Amino acid sequence: MVIVTERINRAIVAGLGAALMVTVGVLKQQQALAGVDFNTLGLLTGMMVLVAITRRCGVFQFVAIWAAKKVEARPWGILLMLAVVTAAFSAFLDNVTTVLLIAPITLLITEELDVNPYPYCSQRSLRQTMVVPLP
Repeated sequence: MVIVTERINRAIVAGLGAALMVTVGVLKQQQALAGVDFNTLGLLTGMMVLVAITRRCGVFQFVAIWAAKKVEARPWGILLMLAVVTAAFSAFLDNVTTVLLIAPITLLITEELDVNPYPYCSQRSLRQTMVVPLP
C-alpha cells in the first residue's frame, strides 16, 4: 500500500525490502547481489549523466524551440513533431535513453507555451511501451 500511495519513494521501499529479506535470511547476500544487473545500472547511470550534460549545454532548449517554430506552436503540430523527434532519437539510441532525452524537451515546450504537459507525456509513454517494451 505504501508504493501505491507513493508516501515513500518506491526505490526506498524496494531497498528496504531487499535488506529485510537478507536480514531475515530469505536470501543470502551473494544471491541478492547476483540478482542485480550492474550492466543495466551502468548504462542508465551513464545516460543520466549524458542527459544532465546536454541539458546544461542547451541542447534540449534548442530542439524544443526548433520543433515549436517548425509547427508554429500549434498543439497538434507539437505532438506530431515530438513523435518525429522521438523516432529520430530512437533510431540511434535505446528506448530508455530516448525517454530520458525527450521528457525534458516535452516539459520545456509545454512550460513555455503554458499548456498542460500531461497529454503530451501520457501519449509518449504509451507509444514508447507499445512500440519498444522497456527492459
